[in-house]
Amino acid sequence: MKLYNIVKKFNNHAVLNDISFEINKGEIIGLVGKNGAGKSTLMKIISKLDTNFEGKIDEVGRLGYFIESPKLVTNRTGLWNLKYFSYIFGNKFLIEDYFDFYQSIEIIDFLKQKVKKYSFGMKQKLGVLIALLNNPDYVILDEPTNGMDIDSSIVFLQELKKIVKEKSIGVFISSHKLEDIELICDRIIFLNNGKLEKLNSREYKNRIIHKLIFRDKNDVDLFLKNQNIGIITESQDDFIKIETSCSYSELMDLINKLNISLLDYSYEQKTLRDIYIDKIIKGD
Repeated sequence: MKLYNIVKKFNNHAVLNDISFEINKGEIIGLVGKNGAGKSTLMKIISKLDTNFEGKIDEVGRLGYFIESPKLVTNRTGLWNLKYFSYIFGNKFLIEDYFDFYQSIEIIDFLKQKVKKYSFGMKQKLGVLIALLNNPDYVILDEPTNGMDIDSSIVFLQELKKIVKEKSIGVFISSHKLEDIELICDRIIFLNNGKLEKLNSREYKNRIIHKLIFRDKNDVDLFLKNQNIGIITESQDDFIKIETSCSYSELMDLINKLNISLLDYSYEQKTLRDIYIDKIIKGD
């Protein structure tokens, strides 16, 4: 699925401005941004719930979606809902198609209960199951783990990742819980002031801040002059902080090549939350 130059305006104000990217089958892309940034608007456009926009979307195959709260028949059972929506989609419901998934996310024992008795998190799970009923090539998920506790959310996302990889489903998912996005996604897209900034998995999964203490300022200057492996975030007389995706061994290779003395070393892993603060919060 490819999006080309998507523009969405409200009262001549562009809430989405020249949005272009691709979702590949078997790939999970996360969408991150502030409240009101246009995340749900973008998802509704991709899901064909909003057709009033500029630009073009090329699709190949079937589409499933879960946008905001699921539209469930609450005075019926979960199993009835699955059969009903399968019929709406023109399919016959076969529980064995996703039985292991239903069991692993702990909804199987609730399917014979009426949906009005479900917790909010359980309704969310049922909504995602409905989005998968038409055996989609792509599925759009807007805040699917709302209402789930931490343990349930982790299990749900891990099992969802297994099933979409197994069936080669392209997934576009948003969540205000950055740890959810970090756990499941292959790529991440930041939406800020109507524009996208793409982030690949190597950038957010392997970003490390190395803290280096050298013998003296001459060694610091030599390192600064010759390094091209990362971004210097702090530099003092004998101390450097460098943000990079390079490993410790690659860093040491450079230091040994320059024949400079390193007196102390430590590091910290940069999380998606750190990157979000840098790009979205501080970026404003």
